Amino acid sequence: KLFYNLICLVFIETLSSCTHSFYAPNDNIMVQLKEKNDLVANGSFSSQTNVFQVGYSPLKHLAIAGSHYSLTDQNSNDGGINNFQDGRFNMWKASIGTYYFINLGDIRNKRTGNKEERVYSPIEPIGFLFDLYTGYGGGRVENNYVSGGQSIFQHQQYFIQGGFHFISSFVDVGFSARRSILNFYDGKLFGQVTGRDLDDINQLIAGNRYSPTEFTFKVAGGWKYGKAFFLYNFAPNLDPNLLQDGPNLSVGLQVHINEIIQSTKKGK
Repeated sequence: KLFYNLICLVFIETLSSCTHSFYAPNDNIMVQLKEKNDLVANGSFSSQTNVFQVGYSPLKHLAIAGSHYSLTDQNSNDGGINNFQDGRFNMWKASIGTYYFINLGDIRNKRTGNKEERVYSPIEPIGFLFDLYTGYGGGRVENNYVSGGQSIFQHQQYFIQGGFHFISSFVDVGFSARRSILNFYDGKLFGQVTGRDLDDINQLIAGNRYSPTEFTFKVAGGWKYGKAFFLYNFAPNLDPNLLQDGPNLSVGLQVHINEIIQSTKKGK
């Protein structure tokens, strides 16, 4: 029953809006790499969004990650007062970063003085993970109006993000904050875009070059080969010129591909 209620909450949190927007708070890089050769993929969805991320660590403390985020929006105003009809937002990101994993099992072993044989706990790996990423992203936002008009903008983003996570074989809890430099370009208008909608577009252009701060929380449960998770992301709207979507809660699955490959090799 608890799982059912959480699923319902996902769709309540992501109900359609009743006005157009130009930016959607999107998932931070949450692949949670912690050691060399880690290869992790995760995908998540809500009633409006689809997200895919992949990360790989070719060297110890070096992380490479990428993601793609898409959102579709419909006007939830049944009275038809607003001119907004529907919209689409998508964004890809590529990043490079570093991480540091504090393995509590290693600390316990040093305290017990067991130097000859490593004693593992059933819940290992367990510890705290710190990660830092910087990267670049881009995409497109499209809004369609009842009047038959349409607005399209390309957008690009330079970002830096830091995260803190608790990691174990069965349960993960993570938090990440991202700061960006965001700007829109190559704007196009088709058909009739009038009134407040046109004013919003002019304000977006006039204030172009934004610095949104975005936060992502993650809670996951499963086993070492993969975990199901809930992800919540939001961005405080501090600039009135940048109309943006509200918070988004999604569900997903994370797969540790390297663990599956190693298990397959051992089974042969």
